[in-house]
Amino acid sequence: MLALADPQTQTTVTQTPELSERAQALAAFPQRLADRPIAIGAGLFEASFNAGYQFNSTLGFGEVPVMRYGLSSMWEVILLGVRMIIAEDAQYVPGLALRFQLHDLAYQHDAENPYNYPVLRPGVFLELRDRLPLHITANVSAGYLANIQADPNLDTGQQVTAQFFPLNGSVEYSPIDILSFVGAGFWIQDVGRDPYTAITQTHYGLSAAAMWIPNNQIDVQAFFRANWYDGRSFGFVPQVGLGATIRL
Repeated sequence: MLALADPQTQTTVTQTPELSERAQALAAFPQRLADRPIAIGAGLFEASFNAGYQFNSTLGFGEVPVMRYGLSSMWEVILLGVRMIIAEDAQYVPGLALRFQLHDLAYQHDAENPYNYPVLRPGVFLELRDRLPLHITANVSAGYLANIQADPNLDTGQQVTAQFFPLNGSVEYSPIDILSFVGAGFWIQDVGRDPYTAITQTHYGLSAAAMWIPNNQIDVQAFFRANWYDGRSFGFVPQVGLGATIRL
């Protein structure tokens, strides 16, 4: 900001430089969760961390970080992957995006898992987002995901692969700017093993979250998640957690 003296009136004139494109995009980003588009926007960076504890001595702690950077209104970089926004939602058509990943950083402690943390988690996902009246938004995603892990019991370092078909759906409601609620359901089918076997990782569940959003740069949430597992006699496993998102 630069202050200059006007010689005619001897008053001070204040000049404010124009905002950068990134600052403009950040200022225009909706604060209400349900009002946000499917794309983050060119030049913006977002990082989210969602840590949860499952009340099971075998599973315990899990962490799901997500990071994305908008290269343009059509392309985003997400961790070790890319996301292509095909279209934002219109009056009768939901927003559509395709996501391709080579790996992510999701972590789940599993005391019964004999394998090392996945070397790679390649996957492809189709995402739909439809913004509805009354600040309500519906989301659906489906895809294919593989966990490529190393077996420490084999001298050859053989790689083993688990394959999954994840299906997720959620509804967001933002009654006011600073408060949003999210209800979600999910089903993760273990397609690499026969169903209902002792080692299947097929599971499904429901979750509810409350989000405090003080401005369009910060989201804070608390969530509860009910998990039902088909295999290893886990059965019902409740989960609680906290999450935060920062946008720059």
